[in-house]
Amino acid sequence: MSRAGADAPDPPERAAGAPNATIANAGQPNAGTAAPLPLPHRPRAGAATTRLLRVADWGQISLLQPADGETPRLLEELPLPGDALAALGLCDAWQTFESQVFWPMLSASIVPSGAHRQLRIEREVPRGSHLGEVISKSGAVSERTAAALLLDLARAMQRAHEQGLLLGILAPELVFLCPAGQDDCPPVQLHDAGLLPLLQAGGVPLGTVDGPQLRSLLLTPETAAPEILSGHAVSAATDVYALSALTAYCLLRRHLHAAATPGSLLAQVERGLGAEQTAQLLQEAPRLGPILLRGIAMQAWGRAGVLGELITCFQTLVGGAPTLALLPLPVLAPWAVGSPLMPLAAYAQSQGYAERFATPARSLPTRNQAPSATPDLSADKRAALTAALQRLDLEQQRSHKTRDDKGKSILAYVVVLVVFLLLAAVVVTMGLRRASQLTELPQLPDLHRQGHAKPALPPGPPQPHFLGRDQD
Repeated sequence: MSRAGADAPDPPERAAGAPNATIANAGQPNAGTAAPLPLPHRPRAGAATTRLLRVADWGQISLLQPADGETPRLLEELPLPGDALAALGLCDAWQTFESQVFWPMLSASIVPSGAHRQLRIEREVPRGSHLGEVISKSGAVSERTAAALLLDLARAMQRAHEQGLLLGILAPELVFLCPAGQDDCPPVQLHDAGLLPLLQAGGVPLGTVDGPQLRSLLLTPETAAPEILSGHAVSAATDVYALSALTAYCLLRRHLHAAATPGSLLAQVERGLGAEQTAQLLQEAPRLGPILLRGIAMQAWGRAGVLGELITCFQTLVGGAPTLALLPLPVLAPWAVGSPLMPLAAYAQSQGYAERFATPARSLPTRNQAPSATPDLSADKRAALTAALQRLDLEQQRSHKTRDDKGKSILAYVVVLVVFLLLAAVVVTMGLRRASQLTELPQLPDLHRQGHAKPALPPGPPQPHFLGRDQD
């Protein structure tokens, strides 16, 4: 850090414990290069400490731990080369939006950062298991359970659309299930709501899903609409697509579209579902399936009216479930008696958000490619490394599929064996019961048995003999 930067006072909008070091050429115009990220700072005595959780080309996320024992917060630092005030205006709208379903945005400010300005956002730290962990452990859920999971999220999305706010990303890793034992929050809460629209409003060049910026931001591109994958702006229709894809993921325990590479994923989305996949979705979800098929339509106009139909169907499926009186609207009680979510209580852990980043696996700037911050590698070596990582990811997917198929085969054999043993036990039991009934028949008298003659009747009394007159 330069001497001038060390003597200069912190700007008034800088939150306590924020990084106090920026790049050395702060304030110098340099429109031809992208703004580098701020350097990690060394905490001063009594100041808050930060722990870097994720870093990517679009920004970085850190855990802000206050020194006075206050609640930890998440700090998002987003360099904005475009209209920073437009992004700040969206932050203000999110702060005034009243909803229990979205993790709150505590503060937002603009600070200088190189040739551009930087948007710094503080949010509450989410807790609980995210939806990807829950579904991978519990398996596919019923239509009623899926409706109970996503009803309040769908309602909050509808209210946000009415106020001109867009969610942008609905990856399973960002939807957190309420920890078991808590009865003062909705079933699920969405983290980083509106992050993608903020970056687009600030002019951040995210590119398409083939590039590292957008892919690392989406976390799970399989739930993103084709417009987003191809680099277009978010809209209400893209949110509907994401909600429909997320619902199908809960019902099937797999994504409707999955491919080894981002380019093939986009091509698969553009082709649409095949006949076999469509039939399977309709079989697993006879009530929600037809609505979800229109929710993942390739054209945005084909998704018109789907959000309202999903909310209506969700309400019908969870009719009679207990609710909580929270503002602004009552929400489904996740762990009350009679809740459809009770089977998922065993998977609703209270793991902290930061604990998921103990290893650098999720801190990589890309999902299946080499990190972009490797200037010592040539283009050929980087391409070879990228291809190797993609092949490794494909082999892992094949291995998981083979393991799942093998487990299903073993389970089928066990089920057949158990059924056979039960049938054998039933047959043996019925045979023994029949034999006992035959041995317990009463003994019949000999006169009724076949092959024996009836006994002769005893002689009667002697008859009197009368003499006739001729004998007289």
